Amino acid sequence: IPCVPWQSQTSGQYQRRVHGGAKLVDMEYVQVHPTGFIDPKNPEAEEQTLATEALRGHGALLINQQGKRFVNEIYHRDWVSEAEKAQKGNIYLVMNSGVAKETQVPFVKQYTALGLLEHYPSGKEFCETVKMPYTQFCDTLQVYNDLAARGYCPSGKKLFPNAPFDPEDKYVVGIVTPLVHYVMGGILINKKAEAQHVKGHSIPGFYAAGETAGGIHCKNRLAGNSLVDCVVFGRVAGAAAAEYAKSQSKL
Repeated sequence: IPCVPWQSQTSGQYQRRVHGGAKLVDMEYVQVHPTGFIDPKNPEAEEQTLATEALRGHGALLINQQGKRFVNEIYHRDWVSEAEKAQKGNIYLVMNSGVAKETQVPFVKQYTALGLLEHYPSGKEFCETVKMPYTQFCDTLQVYNDLAARGYCPSGKKLFPNAPFDPEDKYVVGIVTPLVHYVMGGILINKKAEAQHVKGHSIPGFYAAGETAGGIHCKNRLAGNSLVDCVVFGRVAGAAAAEYAKSQSKL
Protein backbone atom coordinates (compact mmCIF):
# COMPACT_ATOMS: atom_id res chain seq x y z
CA ILE A 1 0.00 0.00 0.00
CA PRO A 2 1.16 3.60 -0.49
CA CYS A 3 2.48 5.76 2.32
CA VAL A 4 2.34 9.35 3.48
CA PRO A 5 5.30 11.39 2.14
CA TRP A 6 7.30 11.52 5.37
CA GLN A 7 7.31 7.72 5.64
CA SER A 8 9.49 7.27 2.54
CA GLN A 9 11.89 9.89 3.90
CA THR A 10 12.01 8.17 7.28
CA SER A 11 12.74 4.79 5.72
CA GLY A 12 15.77 6.30 4.01
CA GLN A 13 17.02 7.58 7.37
CA TYR A 14 16.68 4.09 8.83
CA GLN A 15 18.73 2.57 6.04
CA ARG A 16 21.54 5.10 6.48
CA ARG A 17 21.64 4.70 10.26
CA VAL A 18 21.64 0.91 10.14
CA HIS A 19 24.77 1.10 8.00
CA GLY A 20 26.27 3.20 10.80
CA GLY A 21 25.62 0.46 13.35
CA ALA A 22 22.44 1.79 14.96
CA LYS A 23 20.10 -0.82 16.41
CA LEU A 24 16.48 -0.88 15.21
CA VAL A 25 13.58 -2.13 17.36
CA ASP A 26 9.85 -2.81 16.81
CA MET A 27 10.07 -2.33 13.05
CA GLU A 28 7.31 -4.91 12.53
CA TYR A 29 4.73 -2.63 14.16
CA VAL A 30 3.23 -0.37 11.50
CA GLN A 31 0.17 1.83 11.83
CA VAL A 32 -2.09 2.11 8.80
CA HIS A 33 -4.45 5.06 8.29
CA PRO A 34 -7.66 4.12 6.47
CA THR A 35 -8.07 7.24 4.37
CA GLY A 36 -5.42 8.62 2.09
CA PHE A 37 -6.56 10.47 -1.03
CA ILE A 38 -5.49 8.89 -4.30
CA ASP A 39 -4.24 11.55 -6.68
CA PRO A 40 -6.27 11.10 -9.91
CA LYS A 41 -3.29 12.43 -11.87
CA ASN A 42 -0.94 9.82 -10.41
CA PRO A 43 -3.00 6.98 -8.88
CA GLU A 44 -0.08 4.53 -8.73
CA ALA A 45 2.23 6.86 -6.80
CA GLU A 46 3.95 5.34 -3.77
CA GLU A 47 3.21 8.52 -1.80
CA GLN A 48 -0.33 9.83 -1.37
CA THR A 49 -1.98 12.53 0.75
CA LEU A 50 -3.49 11.80 4.16
CA ALA A 51 -7.23 12.52 4.34
CA THR A 52 -7.85 13.83 7.82
CA GLU A 53 -10.20 11.90 10.09
CA ALA A 54 -12.06 15.16 10.63
CA LEU A 55 -13.90 14.55 7.34
CA ARG A 56 -15.35 11.27 8.58
CA GLY A 57 -15.82 12.78 12.01
CA HIS A 58 -18.11 15.41 10.49
CA GLY A 59 -20.13 12.73 8.71
CA ALA A 60 -18.41 11.77 5.45
CA LEU A 61 -19.34 8.28 4.27
CA LEU A 62 -17.18 5.54 2.81
CA ILE A 63 -18.92 4.00 -0.21
CA ASN A 64 -17.52 1.31 -2.49
CA GLN A 65 -17.73 1.07 -6.27
CA GLN A 66 -20.99 -0.88 -5.98
CA GLY A 67 -22.61 2.05 -4.15
CA LYS A 68 -22.68 0.44 -0.70
CA ARG A 69 -21.44 1.38 2.75
CA PHE A 70 -19.33 -1.39 4.24
CA VAL A 71 -17.98 -0.19 7.60
CA ASN A 72 -18.47 2.14 10.54
CA GLU A 73 -16.56 5.11 9.12
CA ILE A 74 -15.34 6.32 12.51
CA TYR A 75 -14.31 2.96 13.98
CA HIS A 76 -10.74 1.92 14.84
CA ARG A 77 -8.23 2.63 12.09
CA ASP A 78 -7.14 -0.99 11.69
CA TRP A 79 -10.74 -2.24 11.42
CA VAL A 80 -11.66 0.37 8.81
CA SER A 81 -8.47 -0.37 6.85
CA GLU A 82 -9.17 -4.10 6.85
CA ALA A 83 -12.71 -3.49 5.62
CA GLU A 84 -11.40 -1.33 2.80
CA LYS A 85 -8.91 -3.97 1.68
CA ALA A 86 -11.82 -6.41 1.19
CA GLN A 87 -13.59 -4.14 -1.32
CA LYS A 88 -13.43 -4.41 -5.10
CA GLY A 89 -12.84 -1.27 -7.12
CA ASN A 90 -12.53 2.27 -5.86
CA ILE A 91 -13.55 3.48 -2.41
CA TYR A 92 -15.09 6.93 -2.25
CA LEU A 93 -15.11 9.37 0.65
CA VAL A 94 -18.46 11.09 0.13
CA MET A 95 -19.41 14.43 1.68
CA ASN A 96 -22.81 16.03 1.37
CA SER A 97 -23.17 19.82 1.47
CA GLY A 98 -23.37 19.81 5.28
CA VAL A 99 -20.11 17.94 5.75
CA ALA A 100 -18.38 20.00 3.07
CA LYS A 101 -19.52 23.27 4.65
CA GLU A 102 -18.29 22.32 8.12
CA THR A 103 -14.89 21.18 6.82
CA GLN A 104 -14.49 23.79 4.08
CA VAL A 105 -11.66 25.64 5.85
CA PRO A 106 -9.03 24.43 5.73
CA PHE A 107 -9.66 20.85 4.60
CA VAL A 108 -12.03 20.90 1.61
CA LYS A 109 -10.42 24.05 0.28
CA GLN A 110 -6.92 22.60 0.60
CA TYR A 111 -7.69 19.16 -0.84
CA THR A 112 -9.61 20.71 -3.72
CA ALA A 113 -6.65 22.94 -4.55
CA LEU A 114 -4.46 19.82 -4.64
CA GLY A 115 -6.83 18.22 -7.15
CA LEU A 116 -7.88 15.44 -4.75
CA LEU A 117 -11.59 16.29 -4.45
CA GLU A 118 -14.27 16.55 -7.11
CA HIS A 119 -17.43 18.65 -6.69
CA TYR A 120 -20.73 17.39 -8.12
CA PRO A 121 -24.05 19.25 -8.38
CA SER A 122 -25.97 16.08 -7.45
CA GLY A 123 -25.57 12.48 -6.38
CA LYS A 124 -26.75 11.33 -9.78
CA GLU A 125 -24.00 13.20 -11.60
CA PHE A 126 -21.44 11.76 -9.17
CA CYS A 127 -22.66 8.23 -9.84
CA GLU A 128 -22.73 8.72 -13.60
CA THR A 129 -19.19 10.10 -13.57
CA VAL A 130 -17.66 7.24 -11.57
CA LYS A 131 -19.95 4.55 -13.07
CA MET A 132 -21.63 3.70 -9.78
CA PRO A 133 -25.20 2.32 -9.82
CA TYR A 134 -27.35 5.30 -8.87
CA THR A 135 -30.26 3.18 -7.61
CA GLN A 136 -27.97 1.39 -5.18
CA PHE A 137 -26.46 4.70 -4.09
CA CYS A 138 -29.94 6.02 -3.31
CA ASP A 139 -30.85 2.85 -1.41
CA THR A 140 -27.64 3.12 0.62
CA LEU A 141 -28.41 6.70 1.58
CA GLN A 142 -32.00 5.84 2.51
CA VAL A 143 -30.87 3.01 4.79
CA TYR A 144 -28.27 5.29 6.34
CA ASN A 145 -30.81 8.03 6.94
CA ASP A 146 -33.16 5.55 8.63
CA LEU A 147 -30.33 4.38 10.88
CA ALA A 148 -29.44 7.98 11.68
CA ALA A 149 -33.03 8.70 12.67
CA ARG A 150 -32.92 5.66 14.94
CA GLY A 151 -29.52 6.70 16.32
CA TYR A 152 -27.83 3.34 15.91
CA CYS A 153 -26.23 1.29 13.14
CA PRO A 154 -25.47 -2.48 13.34
CA SER A 155 -21.85 -1.58 12.57
CA GLY A 156 -21.73 0.14 15.96
CA LYS A 157 -21.99 3.69 14.69
CA LYS A 158 -23.94 5.91 17.07
CA LEU A 159 -23.19 9.39 15.76
CA PHE A 160 -24.52 10.59 12.41
CA PRO A 161 -23.44 14.21 11.92
CA ASN A 162 -24.88 16.05 8.95
CA ALA A 163 -27.45 13.35 8.22
CA PRO A 164 -29.71 12.93 6.32
CA PHE A 165 -27.98 12.47 2.96
CA ASP A 166 -30.17 13.54 0.03
CA PRO A 167 -29.27 12.07 -3.40
CA GLU A 168 -30.23 15.42 -4.95
CA ASP A 169 -27.81 17.34 -2.71
CA LYS A 170 -24.42 18.63 -3.86
CA TYR A 171 -21.52 16.24 -3.18
CA VAL A 172 -17.78 16.56 -2.69
CA VAL A 173 -15.95 13.28 -3.26
CA GLY A 174 -12.43 11.85 -3.23
CA ILE A 175 -11.04 8.38 -3.86
CA VAL A 176 -9.31 6.94 -0.79
CA THR A 177 -7.07 4.04 0.16
CA PRO A 178 -5.28 2.84 3.30
CA LEU A 179 -1.86 4.44 3.85
CA VAL A 180 1.19 3.55 5.89
CA HIS A 181 0.88 6.32 8.45
CA TYR A 182 3.27 5.68 11.33
CA VAL A 183 6.01 3.18 12.17
CA MET A 184 6.26 2.43 15.88
CA GLY A 185 9.74 1.05 15.38
CA GLY A 186 12.96 2.92 14.84
CA ILE A 187 16.37 3.52 16.36
CA LEU A 188 16.79 2.27 19.91
CA ILE A 189 17.55 5.14 22.32
CA ASN A 190 18.28 5.50 26.02
CA LYS A 191 16.82 8.03 28.46
CA LYS A 192 19.11 10.73 27.04
CA ALA A 193 17.82 10.00 23.52
CA GLU A 194 21.26 8.66 22.59
CA ALA A 195 21.16 6.19 19.70
CA GLN A 196 22.24 2.71 20.68
CA HIS A 197 24.69 0.61 18.70
CA VAL A 198 23.92 -3.01 17.82
CA LYS A 199 26.79 -3.95 20.14
CA GLY A 200 25.08 -2.33 23.10
CA HIS A 201 26.82 1.02 23.57
CA SER A 202 25.70 4.56 22.82
CA ILE A 203 26.83 6.09 19.54
CA PRO A 204 28.70 9.33 20.40
CA GLY A 205 26.99 12.45 19.11
CA PHE A 206 24.04 10.61 17.59
CA TYR A 207 20.57 11.31 18.98
CA ALA A 208 17.09 10.30 17.84
CA ALA A 209 13.58 11.52 18.63
CA GLY A 210 10.09 11.38 17.19
CA GLU A 211 9.31 8.77 14.58
CA THR A 212 12.99 8.13 13.91
CA ALA A 213 13.24 6.58 17.39
CA GLY A 214 11.69 3.22 18.25
CA GLY A 215 10.27 1.51 21.30
CA ILE A 216 8.32 4.51 22.61
CA HIS A 217 4.82 3.44 21.59
CA CYS A 218 5.15 -0.37 21.78
CA LYS A 219 2.74 -2.07 19.31
CA ASN A 220 0.40 0.84 18.61
CA ARG A 221 0.60 4.61 18.99
CA LEU A 222 -2.27 6.40 20.69
CA ALA A 223 -3.83 9.21 18.68
CA GLY A 224 -2.02 12.51 19.24
CA ASN A 225 1.03 10.93 20.84
CA SER A 226 3.29 11.46 17.84
CA LEU A 227 3.52 15.17 18.60
CA VAL A 228 3.96 14.51 22.30
CA ASP A 229 6.79 12.12 21.43
CA CYS A 230 8.47 14.79 19.30
CA VAL A 231 8.17 17.46 21.98
CA VAL A 232 9.31 15.31 24.92
CA PHE A 233 12.16 13.40 23.31
CA GLY A 234 13.03 16.26 20.98
CA ARG A 235 13.70 18.39 24.06
CA VAL A 236 15.68 15.59 25.70
CA ALA A 237 17.70 15.00 22.54
CA GLY A 238 18.33 18.71 22.03
CA ALA A 239 19.57 19.21 25.59
CA ALA A 240 21.80 16.14 25.41
CA ALA A 241 23.17 17.14 22.01
CA ALA A 242 23.98 20.62 23.33
CA GLU A 243 25.88 19.16 26.26
CA TYR A 244 27.77 16.84 23.94
CA ALA A 245 28.65 19.72 21.62
CA LYS A 246 29.98 21.74 24.57
CA SER A 247 32.13 18.83 25.68
CA GLN A 248 33.63 18.56 22.21
CA SER A 249 34.26 22.29 21.74
CA LYS A 250 37.87 23.43 21.44
CA LEU A 251 36.99 27.08 21.96
